[in-house]
Amino acid sequence: MFRSLVTGVVLAESGSQAYTTAGSYTFTVPSNVRLISAVAIGGGGGGSGNSFTTPQGGQGGSLVYGAIEVTPGQSYTVVVGAAGAGGTYNTAGGNGGASYISLGGTTLIQAAGGEGGNNTNTTSNVIHSSVTRSGSNTGGVAVSSGFGAGSGGGGAAGYSGNGGNGGTSVNPAGTNGSGGGGSGGAYGADGSFLNTTLGWGGRGGGTEIFGEGDNGIAVYPDYSQTGDGGEGFQGSRTTSNPQRVQAYGGGGSSAGKDTYLNPNAAIGGRAGAGGAVRIIWPAQINYYPSTNTA
Repeated sequence: MFRSLVTGVVLAESGSQAYTTAGSYTFTVPSNVRLISAVAIGGGGGGSGNSFTTPQGGQGGSLVYGAIEVTPGQSYTVVVGAAGAGGTYNTAGGNGGASYISLGGTTLIQAAGGEGGNNTNTTSNVIHSSVTRSGSNTGGVAVSSGFGAGSGGGGAAGYSGNGGNGGTSVNPAGTNGSGGGGSGGAYGADGSFLNTTLGWGGRGGGTEIFGEGDNGIAVYPDYSQTGDGGEGFQGSRTTSNPQRVQAYGGGGSSAGKDTYLNPNAAIGGRAGAGGAVRIIWPAQINYYPSTNTA
């Protein structure tokens, strides 16, 4: 006589936890949760200050997501990358901080922060070999404008594509984001040519933490226009507000010289936007880039 053996499986209730302020946190795995899905967005780089012959906006933060096998009650370290500071007169912009999740000193996923304008950043994206259903993309760059003019910040990376590049004298509007990422910010020509005192470019658009949505769309500049954020299932454009406001990972813009009115004015670049991390569960049914992520 044979007896059937049935193993009962208790599926955890769906839940989520978002971390949107720079700093270090502890995430404790809820009961019955064996698999989580997480997205991390690095902080955007800051734009350089003026007096550079070729000032640069900051790069947008990278985006990494993945499903991580976990044990209920286990504690993970979550770090949210800070925004890169805007550079002061004749100073490079600060690099954005990396956002990541680690266990016992082992990094499981990491989204690099954006490189500051006229700076160098060696941080890279990380996906541990144990992480599944994963993706990794980089923030848009902010190529130097030349002529001492301010360039737009790069857009934060998307879930399946890179962020848009910041605007320059060659492409004033910047470029669209891809894969749900933010667009680049607009070019900000030399203040003297625009009859303005300052002459910053526009900040890069950010990316949301609610899964892949529409791309940020670059707009022709009014020389202060911030890049459009990737939708990520949140927000919408309206006639009165043609841009969505997304908070995470956009690069800051650089400051242009004010050649004629005040050639020695000390004008600082703009800071980038901070990063973010969001965890959803159970990842058997809720997982990035777009399966029950909202």
